[in-house]
Amino acid sequence: MRLIFLFFILLFHSQTQAVERTVRGYTPLMLSELIPTLEGQDRRVLSEPIKQWVRLDEYLTPEELTRYSVPKNTTVWIDKCEQADKKILADNVRAWLLAQPWSKGLEVTQVSLADKRICREWLEVSRFSLLNSQYINSALVLINQSEPSQVLALELTAKYRTWRASVPLKAGSPLYQSQLTQSWEPLVNSVNLVDLTLDFELDWKARRPIRTEQKISRGMLLQASTVEVGDEVMIVLFNGSLTIDTTGRALERGYLGEQVFILVDGAKAPVKGVIVQKGVVKIGT
Repeated sequence: MRLIFLFFILLFHSQTQAVERTVRGYTPLMLSELIPTLEGQDRRVLSEPIKQWVRLDEYLTPEELTRYSVPKNTTVWIDKCEQADKKILADNVRAWLLAQPWSKGLEVTQVSLADKRICREWLEVSRFSLLNSQYINSALVLINQSEPSQVLALELTAKYRTWRASVPLKAGSPLYQSQLTQSWEPLVNSVNLVDLTLDFELDWKARRPIRTEQKISRGMLLQASTVEVGDEVMIVLFNGSLTIDTTGRALERGYLGEQVFILVDGAKAPVKGVIVQKGVVKIGT
């Protein structure tokens, strides 16, 4: 029984040839790609994009099969597509980069596509995301958000904004923009996106001593609270289409975007609100 089983396995293997290669590239599919030992005149086999297994006897004439000694039922994986216009795609990527919240800290001069084979379908992609959402560098990988399995490799020629201390700062001392100098450096090593979006209009304190000319990163800073316990705050109350401005007292320390308990003037019980800027708390939507 075992010998009979092995016989059928060998017979099946002899009738279905093992795939020796994959044919990739752009349309059209040419005879020379299917027959590496082709001699004589080449011809177009298929003009449309194709991504599937093909049996060569479905595309080659009986004469060609005989001439090139192609066994019957030979199969090859074909992966062909229409080539994308790389300039249009690079322009689309550049437009996406400039629309990101961290783009103000990035000065992109050139977008080069690192992928050698880019299909036309990439021209339809309108929503990208970073493969590594925390860092950006000159070698970048974007994901098609509609189909996350599709990735696009790029190379950026760019500069990024840096901030340096113009005076020495002690740990815990407040940080003011007048104490900083701005410069632009070539994008070589990876840069944390939070460093590209540092907003010095917020209140910051030095986490540790900072030397003169030392480059400032988000990890060196602590955000000073925008509301302290006992602070008088402006309260903006939303109730449907009605908006009421009033005042109250903060019962907790909080930072921008955080919820804190506040006591509205004249009220007996505290309520929660969201800090929207220094000294301003919002209640409702």
